[in-house]
Amino acid sequence: PEPTPEPTPQPAKPVVVQGSGGQKTKPFDMPGGDFTVVITGNGDSNVIARLIPRGGDIFEGEALFNEISDGKYKYETVVYGLEPGSYYLDMVNDNAWVVTFTPLP
Repeated sequence: PEPTPEPTPQPAKPVVVQGSGGQKTKPFDMPGGDFTVVITGNGDSNVIARLIPRGGDIFEGEALFNEISDGKYKYETVVYGLEPGSYYLDMVNDNAWVVTFTPLP
């Protein structure tokens, strides 16, 4: 019989977190690995985003963004070697925002 070909692994889907204003988000699960991180929104203020492990404190987190926005914005960064687990975002922001974590190949 013919050997069964190995299934092609499906690429991991992006993790999208959205909210409005300054807040600590509800926890969400992240796979481990490397990610491109993009934040988009609109506002005229400081945009600060930290990725914090659930049960951890702000000093254990990953600083993602600290920018001064002037209207509509889109900022991008990369996170390497993220451990799989449950995380939340600690946000400082005035308006609605969306943060997208896209796994790197």
